Amino acid sequence: MNVTSTDFSSIKSEPIAKHVCEDQKLSHRFSEPWEDSDLVLMVEDEKFYVHLAILIVNSPVFKAMFKSEFKEATASEVPLPEKKANGA
Repeated sequence: MNVTSTDFSSIKSEPIAKHVCEDQKLSHRFSEPWEDSDLVLMVEDEKFYVHLAILIVNSPVFKAMFKSEFKEATASEVPLPEKKANGA
């Protein structure tokens, strides 16, 4: 039995969270409101439409932020100035 290896070095991968919109502006998959999105996170002037319950269940930081008397608990849009939009 002959086993040959496949060279995958020529395959270019695209970021999963990025796509090109109709106006050719690079965007991400959370750049538009979706069925259950109820909060907007602002990161580097980009809007991320998210679901608050998912954030709370998965992050103790977001849980503390939204289940307390922080101003973010009643906000519909929350800036995250120290974060990078590309996740790096």
